[in-house]
Amino acid sequence: MISQKISFYLALTFFLIAAGMTLLIWELVLASLPCIIYLVLSLHATEKNMLRCRWTVSATRVFEGQNVRITVKLFNAGRNHVFCILTLKLPGGITVANNPGRLGVKLSPRSSETVWFDIPLKRFGVYTIGPLIATQRGLTGSVVAPKVLIQKIELKVFPRPEHISHRGIRLRKTKVWLGSTPSKIRGHEGEFYSIRKYQYGDTLRAINWRASARANQILTNEFVGERGGDVILIVDARGPHFDEAFIKSVRTANQVSSLLLRQGHRVGLVVLREFIDRVYPSHGKVQEMRISEALIRSRPGGETYVRDVTWLLTRFFPRKGLAIVITPLRDEEIVKTLITLARAGVEMLVLSPDYIGIPPRKQKRDEVSIIAKRLVEIERRTTLKLVSRFATVIPMRIDDPISLTLRSVDRVLREKLRLRA
Repeated sequence: MISQKISFYLALTFFLIAAGMTLLIWELVLASLPCIIYLVLSLHATEKNMLRCRWTVSATRVFEGQNVRITVKLFNAGRNHVFCILTLKLPGGITVANNPGRLGVKLSPRSSETVWFDIPLKRFGVYTIGPLIATQRGLTGSVVAPKVLIQKIELKVFPRPEHISHRGIRLRKTKVWLGSTPSKIRGHEGEFYSIRKYQYGDTLRAINWRASARANQILTNEFVGERGGDVILIVDARGPHFDEAFIKSVRTANQVSSLLLRQGHRVGLVVLREFIDRVYPSHGKVQEMRISEALIRSRPGGETYVRDVTWLLTRFFPRKGLAIVITPLRDEEIVKTLITLARAGVEMLVLSPDYIGIPPRKQKRDEVSIIAKRLVEIERRTTLKLVSRFATVIPMRIDDPISLTLRSVDRVLREKLRLRA
């Protein structure tokens, strides 16, 4: 690669030689000798890019608010002094804390130098860092072809989990596998329920020997089995841009899915945006990681048809389960979707972030904006009242912790179970 300085001297040399030969003015040809000497020295001083690089990353999976350090160790394997410029390409919204992402490094022959880039990650998402390009310059200003030291690094930033002190969400419908929800089905494991007479097939471990000795007959312990259920998380990501309501929805879905999976339930995910992203129900830590990665990769935007969501849930997801819908309820389309799901017999719990309380970037205090805000508040209250006829609705404030929302959910679900009993 030739720099602008070398190009200028090269063009000047050709011009002087051509002008001297054409006009037979040998002084012009002699005047080109310093340029020729400079070009020869440049070619002699310029060698192949002899930079060697070793790099490490502190972590590729972090939580919000943590920093990632990229350490780069450079080694000059050549015989000349090397001055190179390191340029790190960053995605939008990401900066380097200790430097502007562009560093100049001077290396002596057979010497090494270590540099690092501290990248603060404030919001969840998947970020591609790189490439890191080293542009080497010779002593005369010549530029060696840029060398890519690091291709690309993918960093995954997950929502920071909150501490939850209560026991979580209690489901009304359970399945056969073990979980944390008390079931009416009697079993040999779980919480103690009563003592009954021995029946054929009972294990010896279930026999209550002390009670049997007092009653002169064999008695066995009976337990209330704890079972797990099916939960489908539906996240409404339809929106024009990243706003507080979308961020709150993703963080809530990540926290709720982690809590339910640790309780032993089977959890799936559906994200409504331009395309329907889905994670089929399953158990365990691997499923928790699948749901978290699907959430941090989601981006707002697009529209979803009602028939697509209803067809997906009724065909590929279990019906006898709880659908937790996280949506700000901004338009009629999502309300129609919820009505269609209710007609299909899907039990729903709606968590609705309050997007009205979000202060705009340029807040206007005129009378028109005040009246418009009041109208939007009235429309939201009407929508919440309509949805509460066929689903359990829990409004969420943007600044409230997720644990407070989960306590409200647990209280409302327990009240419904008590009324049905």
